[in-house]
Amino acid sequence: MEVDAWSDALGAVVRRYYSTHADTTGPFDTPAFTTFEGRIINPGNFSWSLYGPGSLLGPSRASGGIAELNNADGGLTGLFDAVDGRRFVLYRSEDRNATYPDDWQLVLNWTMERRERPPGLIRLIIRDRLSEVLKRPLTKQEYDGSNILPDGVEGGPEDLEGKKKPVCYGLCRGVTAIDVNRSKYTRQVATANAGPQTFEIFDVSTQGAVITPGTSHASLVALQDATVAGEEVDSYDGEVSDGAYFRTGSAVKNVTVDVAEGATDADRTAAQIIKRVALGPGELTESDLDDDSFTALDGEFPHICGIWIGTKEATVGDVIIPIAKSGGIYFLPGRDGIFRVGRIKEPTGIADGELTIPEALATKTPIKIFDDVDANLKLPPRRVGVQYKRNYTVLDTSVIADSIEEDDDKLAFLLNELRSVSVSDESRLTRNPSAPELIVETYLDSRAAALAEAARWQDLISPGTATLQIDLHIDHYPTVTKDGVTRLAGPNDVLCVTYPGEGLEDGVNLVLKGAEEDHRRKTAKLEFRGKI
Repeated sequence: MEVDAWSDALGAVVRRYYSTHADTTGPFDTPAFTTFEGRIINPGNFSWSLYGPGSLLGPSRASGGIAELNNADGGLTGLFDAVDGRRFVLYRSEDRNATYPDDWQLVLNWTMERRERPPGLIRLIIRDRLSEVLKRPLTKQEYDGSNILPDGVEGGPEDLEGKKKPVCYGLCRGVTAIDVNRSKYTRQVATANAGPQTFEIFDVSTQGAVITPGTSHASLVALQDATVAGEEVDSYDGEVSDGAYFRTGSAVKNVTVDVAEGATDADRTAAQIIKRVALGPGELTESDLDDDSFTALDGEFPHICGIWIGTKEATVGDVIIPIAKSGGIYFLPGRDGIFRVGRIKEPTGIADGELTIPEALATKTPIKIFDDVDANLKLPPRRVGVQYKRNYTVLDTSVIADSIEEDDDKLAFLLNELRSVSVSDESRLTRNPSAPELIVETYLDSRAAALAEAARWQDLISPGTATLQIDLHIDHYPTVTKDGVTRLAGPNDVLCVTYPGEGLEDGVNLVLKGAEEDHRRKTAKLEFRGKI
């Protein structure tokens, strides 16, 4: 175990080394000739899940748990005065003479949240990095209510003061922009949020009918100073550190707008939206993200998405979770603390590693197999519906312009929040007479993308596909080898699982979708998904 901690007495952060048994590294170890004090009582516990335990439909989860050091002799007192945000690394090896750390297995490289001091112990609380990121505020920008009409774009103390500015990622339709200056009919569509963003305003409408575009201005000042023709709308798309605004030339009703964030369609995919949010309000850095996983996800799921959030309080998770769900995407930190994205798939080809399960396991129910896809979906669905192309402002027929009545597609869009497509396999009712329907709400924009996703879900949750839970001794925890590197198995790795029973006698390739590790009790619960 390697721990960085602040000492008030020393006035510095010091890296300290501990193990279950006292030892000193050799000349080929890193660091060399360094004493590891034998103080580890509880090496720690750690859990993660691509979509939540027993689920394919929920958000990703991860927890770092706690680790404990023996301080019965008081030898650690004054050495752990502050640990928040600092490094915690845990390795394991069955061979104490293996070269450290190269030939040891990395269990966890995260950071700590705090320390506790129960009698005779130093307890280290490992930071839950995923929750920490997802709970951060989506934006810190608020309206200050400072308008002195006819000037200003901050609203007044009675309407907007203290409210959040709107946030947009990707392509959004039918947005009700925020009225920031009632005197000049100025509305804000989105604010540049904790990092560079580009916007394009198009199709500003009143009562569903598109207003004739006027001038696109180079600055917000120019937009505010302009004289806008009565039947037109002028706009300012913003700069990378600014927001997007428009002005109508007169008072109009039921104003909505379509807006695109991101320089090109390639910037409006789920992968790129998640990445921008993580690097912006999520406060992660490029080194926190596995860029290759985002590139791979773009190749697998290149569809345009979009989400808009108005003046309500919101968190980073309020964007990342629904965007991820739109493509069955996980967003998760690995053992190395690096965040990755991806999607679970049916395993094909050669497995990344093997897991041969001994007959005698630690618990009374060491192996469980169940068909559940989620708490509310117990059987493979006969029909999968995917909702897409969100209309952020549903209009009543009483306010829709007469010119729209003959445009059936536009009228249907205005009257409904979401479109829906589906794929069906009624033959599944022969096997499972109670086979349900699965409806997935997404932030996809196109019908083709929604159809592709519906078909993917139908194939992924097919008869014969099940979830397998296995209880293991930690010494039997599987490893995988990729790109010449052997490591402990992790999210979305494919393992050939062999067990003397349950149809696994000859080995079956399954996807590892979750794990709970307790290194004090030396137990692990693994969760797999695949054809069994």
